[in-house]
Amino acid sequence: MRFAPKLVMLPVVLAACTTLMADVINFDTLPGNNSDPFTTYSEDGFTVSATSGPWKVGKNFGHPVPDVFCRFCSPGTLEITGGQFDFESVDLGNAGAPAFRYTISGYLEGVQVLLQSGVNPAPFDTFATVASGEPSQLLDRLDITIDTTSTDGNVDNIVVNPVPEPGTWTLLLFGLVSLGISYRKHRTT
Repeated sequence: MRFAPKLVMLPVVLAACTTLMADVINFDTLPGNNSDPFTTYSEDGFTVSATSGPWKVGKNFGHPVPDVFCRFCSPGTLEITGGQFDFESVDLGNAGAPAFRYTISGYLEGVQVLLQSGVNPAPFDTFATVASGEPSQLLDRLDITIDTTSTDGNVDNIVVNPVPEPGTWTLLLFGLVSLGISYRKHRTT
């Protein structure tokens, strides 16, 4: 039973580990009704802001519902901020409409360090995941721009990986070392 008190460190280690996992901005708590104006939303320490285009709350379509969409945007841009992070992917879709163009731009300290563009690969009434071309690139701002001059464009499940504060790394390392020492002492007794 001498090992049991040492397990007190386990929650500390697990808490530190959870900060190292990816966050998915999935708009689960998005307020409003379908087609209400969308301006800003915060989730898991990240803020999504509509910086151009008539963005709307999407409660009838999503991956899963809800999401945000921009109708007849030329262009429509969402800006994602929240400390330093890297961008993994985003789901783009359309509700019964033709494909649309997108551009994903990432910035670090005001300098563009990520740029990719293409045509939404989702067929009618579905979503497609667009993966980052540089998933390990450090960012502090991400812009997702869509051009939907004759249709709707939906955005959901923005996957970002927050970069932990130096204190989180220290806490994780301390917890792992403590557990290792405790386990080793337990095994030798």
